[in-house]
Amino acid sequence: MTSLCWFRNDLRVHDQPALSAAAQESATMALYIATPEQWHLHGDAPVKVDFWLRAVHSLRKELAELNIPLKWLVVEKWSDVPEALLKFCHQHKINSVHCNREHGVNERQRDRAAYSLLKDQGISLTGHHGGTLLVPGTVKTGADQFYRVFTPFSKACKEILRTAPYRLSKAPAKQKAGLLPSSDPLPDHMPGWSKP
Repeated sequence: MTSLCWFRNDLRVHDQPALSAAAQESATMALYIATPEQWHLHGDAPVKVDFWLRAVHSLRKELAELNIPLKWLVVEKWSDVPEALLKFCHQHKINSVHCNREHGVNERQRDRAAYSLLKDQGISLTGHHGGTLLVPGTVKTGADQFYRVFTPFSKACKEILRTAPYRLSKAPAKQKAGLLPSSDPLPDHMPGWSKP
């Protein structure tokens, strides 16, 4: 079986908890899902989309050095992602998916739908906290309430990080070549998006 690191906005290879966890399980593939209609709905500018594409090209090169293939899918909206992800997992015999959590409302809806659909098919989806130093919602007062004032919240965060410093995620080891399919070609621009 194969593990998958599903890249979204966090396109790092180093200190990347989702990639690290996937690589520790088994042979690993990476996936980026482009969603042009969703980008339009969110008002993402062509310059932002161009930046993402350049970052994905850079990610592909870094992953190639580790023999981790990067696959590329295009679906129109985030509501189409769960079904596309499931089909991809079946096609490549993937038994576990790892990603870094995203905290926006639409992102959480997408991820919950993907989690449920994959779970029904016996495929695990694990979210990691790669974008935050502390897990959201865990910094509370002594009365187990959320802070209402920033200064005591800031002091509590600093104390937690002082006593339990952030640890970088383990870098994935280079995989044996030829175990998995090759990376997909990547476009230089998204159709329907003018370059900045």
